[in-house]
Amino acid sequence: MEKALVLFEDVAKALDGKVCTFGDDLALIITEQPTKRNIEHLALAAAQQITMSGDFDPLREYVLIKRLILYLEGIEDNIKPSAVTDALKYTGGRLGDAEKCGAKVQVKNEPKKWDFSHCDTVKTLNAQVEALKAQIKAVETMLKAGNYVDPESGAEYAKAEVVSGGGETIAVYL
Repeated sequence: MEKALVLFEDVAKALDGKVCTFGDDLALIITEQPTKRNIEHLALAAAQQITMSGDFDPLREYVLIKRLILYLEGIEDNIKPSAVTDALKYTGGRLGDAEKCGAKVQVKNEPKKWDFSHCDTVKTLNAQVEALKAQIKAVETMLKAGNYVDPESGAEYAKAEVVSGGGETIAVYL
């Protein structure tokens, strides 16, 4: 008999009576097999509650969510080989699609990795690409600082404008 995965069973016990607002969402995700769109809606509603209600410390919640993501990704990475083996049972041992837990599961080949290190032509072309990237970066740096005149064509270009970004963000190191 298969056991259902209940990652958060002991969370309620650990909270010891403290409010866990999002437990219902997690239970729904695990038991009701919602669509990606429904999960995104639940996530948006939870984020709005965290940021708008005044009942939460958003930075604390952000750090906790990062920990949960790391935990879940670790589980995902470690069970993937077994999940692939299991998925093959649903596709008759071939590449293809199957349905499991309300989701489309696709068994496919990973892209092949090739070694071209023995080919001087590839090495030369890669060196040219890197040189071009460095030239582009140098021109971009000059355009960020001010006007730029192309030394070959004499064309003049105005200072580049910021179109997005530049705001504050955070990084969490666990």
